[in-house]
Amino acid sequence: MRTPRLFLPLVLAVLASSLTAQLSIFKMKTGKEQQGIIVEESGSSYKIETPDGKTLRINKADVEVVEETNKTGNPDLDKMLEGADRTDPDVMLRVASAAKEKKLSVWRALARAALKENPAHDGLNLLLGNVKVGDRWYADKKEGEEARAKAMAAEMKEKGYLRVEGGWIKKEDKAAFDKDKSKWMKDDETLWRPKDEVMKSKGYVLRKGQWIKLGSEEDQADAEKFKELMGDEIWIQTSKHFRLFVQGFEPDVVAGFSKEVEATYDWFLVQVGKPADFPLWGERRADLWVFKDIPTKNQWLKHYKNRYGMGDDTAAFFEKAHNFIGGMLGGITPSQGEDLRNQLVHISSHFMIQSFSRGLKGTPSWLSEGWSHYAEHTRLGNGHVCCSTKSQYGGEGGKAEKKFTTKDAKDRCKGLVRQGAAPPFESISKLGLNELSGDHLSKGFSVIDWLMSTQKEAFVAWLEGMNTADQQAALGEAFKGWTFGALDGEWGKMVKQKY
Repeated sequence: MRTPRLFLPLVLAVLASSLTAQLSIFKMKTGKEQQGIIVEESGSSYKIETPDGKTLRINKADVEVVEETNKTGNPDLDKMLEGADRTDPDVMLRVASAAKEKKLSVWRALARAALKENPAHDGLNLLLGNVKVGDRWYADKKEGEEARAKAMAAEMKEKGYLRVEGGWIKKEDKAAFDKDKSKWMKDDETLWRPKDEVMKSKGYVLRKGQWIKLGSEEDQADAEKFKELMGDEIWIQTSKHFRLFVQGFEPDVVAGFSKEVEATYDWFLVQVGKPADFPLWGERRADLWVFKDIPTKNQWLKHYKNRYGMGDDTAAFFEKAHNFIGGMLGGITPSQGEDLRNQLVHISSHFMIQSFSRGLKGTPSWLSEGWSHYAEHTRLGNGHVCCSTKSQYGGEGGKAEKKFTTKDAKDRCKGLVRQGAAPPFESISKLGLNELSGDHLSKGFSVIDWLMSTQKEAFVAWLEGMNTADQQAALGEAFKGWTFGALDGEWGKMVKQKY
């Protein structure tokens, strides 16, 4: 016996025309309820997709009544459908696409339900990843690929191609193929063609006997311009948030560096509790340049300073340092034997913290450096010498004191507290980048490491608070009345207890 359905009076007109584009409520004989969109119905059962993306099959014999609504299970999608024609596949495609973009599991159920009424609709099929062969769409990918292979075989035979080792080849090319198969490869259509012809069509270039993937047209143009100006090669890797311009490393290594900075970006958003699509710096990309030596870096400054809006004074200042950063631009000249990943994580983290915690007068220097050290230490965990003192930063001469490392930061802080020589945070908060000593760096790093591990939510609130208030006022707001003096006191207790 067919299970009766109870139609809600207010939505009768809509449901009568489209029973597949809405949420149904299944009231079971046991007294329980189940919600879902019906995607398939037989004489004995319903196949439904629930709002959280699960697929269930319900026996009709177990159902007391089915109440059908005009809802999707999500208020935003329901609003999109108010007054819309649910029988229109283009309408349902827009709603299902919006649901997919919002990462709502119900998108599949909406798309499949609409497709059931409009099986030939291209947009719905494409959204679901179905395979089209000729005029027919296949939901089963294996079945679709088999149909595509049969269609291609018929087409190739009609054109006079020969079947060879899982692909097809022109009759006139068969002799050359048999003579040296290493010079041939299959293209995306499984047609055997000369290897260099296929690789070049895919954007590869032959370097030192290896086929290397070139970047976008913009990357290639920039690489050619660099060679024209500088007389040297450079590899460029563009990702979602960064462009890396790197000398002295093979392309596959550069690709690894690109993944590292993107992973650091993702890690940063997790640390500060923001979603993956949080607009840290909008649609822009940060540029990171890696030079093989100081002379190359200084030559680059002469050619590229106008591109990045540098004045002569800024370019002259950057000439004095191995590494530099300005806005969304960073330059690195690695030292002998240095792991470049440290500097890439360090400088890319400058971009991140400066975009997130801009400060009323710019991001405080102790925070920029301390956060970058924290990122290195947490992501790479090797206690690398992150940076040193004034003489290396500004190239102004003088002997640098003991370099700062995250590895010895705890011992250094312990010594400062024991000797009563810890610099007060109020003074650290006012110092510029080139004024930070190893002691300042040690304390700044340890404050971040301590608060991120014990009071993360309040610390992130402090970072964001600096965008609208001075450092100490933002601290008091986030940490319930703390002053810099209170921060010093709590930090000192922590050092004695944990270090």
